[in-house]
Amino acid sequence: MNKITLFASIFLVSILGFSCSMPLPLSAQTEGQIQYDNHPCGYPDLALNSIRLFFFHRWQAKSAELNDLAREQWIRYHKIEDLNIEKVLVFQSPRQRTLAVVSAKSIDNTMCIVKIKAQLALAYSSDKLNEILGGVIMEPDI
Repeated sequence: MNKITLFASIFLVSILGFSCSMPLPLSAQTEGQIQYDNHPCGYPDLALNSIRLFFFHRWQAKSAELNDLAREQWIRYHKIEDLNIEKVLVFQSPRQRTLAVVSAKSIDNTMCIVKIKAQLALAYSSDKLNEILGGVIMEPDI
């Protein structure tokens, strides 16, 4: 199974709210997910770069990072200040109507996805995200 197919499978399973289990070496199992011995995110597909690659290759999505003010606004809206989120990325695909929003925090120098409402990404219409952010500008991702 190639990496893109693997990323797509894990992403879709996670979005649908099912537990993801993969037959790979494990050190601990929490909340139905297998964890790898040496990966700070639990397993590689929870690294922010993995989901970036998935959105880019599968959906040709462009991304933008919320600036500090917009990130704080988004965090307050969801009442998740206790999750220590450091980055919030917005993905836009010409193949999808909605925007996907992914949050992350640093664990051992790796940006790891922070699940919100048990999901890797939250979907919003452009209008709804604008409403949440109060018109704050996003910075294009490099």
